[in-house]
Amino acid sequence: MGRHGVGLGALVCLGIGIAHADRAEPVLLGCARARDAGVRAHAFAALGSGPAVVAALGDPDPGVRAAAGAALAAHHDARAVAPLLVLLRRGDAVAVAPLAALASAETARQLAELAGQVPDALLAQTLGALLLRRDLGPDTVSTSLVRALGSLPGADALAALKAYADAGPARASRREAEQLYLRRGGGQ
Repeated sequence: MGRHGVGLGALVCLGIGIAHADRAEPVLLGCARARDAGVRAHAFAALGSGPAVVAALGDPDPGVRAAAGAALAAHHDARAVAPLLVLLRRGDAVAVAPLAALASAETARQLAELAGQVPDALLAQTLGALLLRRDLGPDTVSTSLVRALGSLPGADALAALKAYADAGPARASRREAEQLYLRRGGGQ
């Protein structure tokens, strides 16, 4: 099967892991070392979290990195934040969704200061996804993200401002997002 499809190797690997649940981790860790990127991706997805899954964020295959990032985000594994920040700084789009899901308020503040160090579109996507979380903390955190978005050029930043402004109940940060959106020519 094609890249990252459920091929025979992945099915065998995961089937063995499921059939032998008491010994699944060693089987899945073995599958995580497979040559086939699809098998590795499925193995890391099944493992969910742990040092091997965090290490998979360094895999040369973007599909494997994406599977590892999604699994770590789903398991709320904060150990992934530092390697995801490295990926984002390298311009790897794989980092956007899991980093936005895992970032603490402190990490959000750090992200807001990365303009010029990260491709603008990726930073805008990450900040925009972070803003849509309801558990990010006080509105001052959201305001710092809105201001960072307002300083970024491009359609991604504009779209993120609009999405946040429209996302829910009135807050100071949402009003500021709307003002920045309109000031930058949105809505015309």
